[in-house]
Amino acid sequence: MAAISDPSIARGEFSAMGWAQGGGSGWVLLTYSSRDRKLVNAWAADHTTTIAGGVPILAFDMYKHTYHIDFGAKA
Repeated sequence: MAAISDPSIARGEFSAMGWAQGGGSGWVLLTYSSRDRKLVNAWAADHTTTIAGGVPILAFDMYKHTYHIDFGAKA
């Protein structure tokens, strides 16, 4: 989980974190860390939350029901 300094790199990291789930479940979260005063990409498995004290800004739901019908388990 690294602080975001370049939007194009952050977008690529966000996408890569989603692809890494590859048929699993969880969320990729663009999160604001109020403690560090930085935006970070984070991953949350199943029913967990984002970083402590973080505020989710954008969530990408990788849980199977969000893409399984269109793409199957091998997505």
